[in-house]
Amino acid sequence: MLHRLSLFLLFYLCFYFSNAQDIEEDTVVMNYDTTYIRDYRERLSLSLLFDFQNYFIAVFQEDEDFLQFTSNLPRPQYGVRGSYKWLNFSISFAIPRLSIVNSSYSQSQGFSIGFRPTLRKFYFSSFYEDFKGYRLLNSTPNLGNNLQEFPELRTQTFFNTIYYGVNSKRFSYRNLIFQNEQQRKSAGSVLIGLTGGFKRTNTPSNNPIIPDTSGGNQGLIGLDYFSFGFNLGYAYTFVIHERFNASIMLVPGVQYVEGVYKIQDGSEREVDTRLGYNAEARFQLGYNSERFFGGIALTSYLLSNWINEETPVSTLHNYFRFTIGYHFKLRPVKMLEPLNLSN
Repeated sequence: MLHRLSLFLLFYLCFYFSNAQDIEEDTVVMNYDTTYIRDYRERLSLSLLFDFQNYFIAVFQEDEDFLQFTSNLPRPQYGVRGSYKWLNFSISFAIPRLSIVNSSYSQSQGFSIGFRPTLRKFYFSSFYEDFKGYRLLNSTPNLGNNLQEFPELRTQTFFNTIYYGVNSKRFSYRNLIFQNEQQRKSAGSVLIGLTGGFKRTNTPSNNPIIPDTSGGNQGLIGLDYFSFGFNLGYAYTFVIHERFNASIMLVPGVQYVEGVYKIQDGSEREVDTRLGYNAEARFQLGYNSERFFGGIALTSYLLSNWINEETPVSTLHNYFRFTIGYHFKLRPVKMLEPLNLSN
């Protein structure tokens, strides 16, 4: 446990020092190419958002079809997103009668929270998600019943990334994520990053994810693992028109994994391999002007222990989001100057 905490401490310290350096640069010089990027960070960019979230679990079995579990979350969720200087935030929630679930199955429960300070060169993301209630989309002869429900199947994810943008002076990561900047000319950037986190998948022993078909008590009921890894990818924004653009990003990575499988009889077994993989992908169509902005975006996170594992488990987190917003001009707020949150 100590070496795990040390890895995460190192992870956050790297971000802290890069954060301090980047904020200092932003306050002294205009450290980007104005022919490629237009900056709206001195304004409060507020938008209404409509979120469609879905989560998949894939459990692979040797010589058999893999099992696909999916959530049944209310959709859409309604909320607000805001950006000002380096600070970014969002909140969304389901509204009764306006958010719809598949009434044939139990509704999934849970919540998510994220923190994403975004600087000129470094892009940090940390999120925690906790969801319970899944159903099986497919089946095998061993399981028998198609569309079997797992109302107590629970997934917990704590995941962190730090990306360094090689072409930060011409490519706007903020335009891709928060739209508090505008990409004026087409540009892209290599993204180099570190990732780390914790993943837990768990279900009661009387309803195992993979039952023991031999009649014993060796069914799979859960998986816990820590991970720490390296990512390398690319992002590019195509400027279609002065105010319209399309962006695409793909950042795959390899991670070190340490974890255990939880067995129906209460025992645990360590994962067989120490390598896993993850990936972040994003596609966005956006509009951005001096006052109004908006867009549609699809973001996916894939997390998995290695495919050569005897029982690899992968999770796919999908977010489809529609936003429409306005850049508000703000007066200077002296009390926020120490945090670099005042014009």
